[in-house]
Amino acid sequence: MPQASRQRRGPGLAGAQLQTVSYRLGRIRELTGRDPRHGWDRSVLEVAIIGSR
Repeated sequence: MPQASRQRRGPGLAGAQLQTVSYRLGRIRELTGRDPRHGWDRSVLEVAIIGSR
């Protein structure tokens, strides 16, 4: 694939992935009341995930 084609496709894909991650983090906040961007909340969520296995 030519270099120019990869460069055109790359940013769109990265943007879509960023949007997906942002959406999912928002849903986690809505559903749990915890914000995975903050250390303590992230730790609580990780312990809950491990405990549910």
